[in-house]
Amino acid sequence: MSGVRRGGRCGRAPAHPQRGSKRCRLLVAVGTFTHSDTVGANRLRFTGRIRSAKLRRGG
Repeated sequence: MSGVRRGGRCGRAPAHPQRGSKRCRLLVAVGTFTHSDTVGANRLRFTGRIRSAKLRRGG
């Protein structure tokens, strides 16, 4: 997601950004997951889906 640099930080771009605004890459959390582990090695299979929707490709 693209954002706009404000005060040295990257923030969400307003609906109508001002001309000459510095663009930046804004990282947004789209979901989390939890699971129970046991002692020893554990495996977790991640399919690249959050709430049954495919995640967009990162840049």
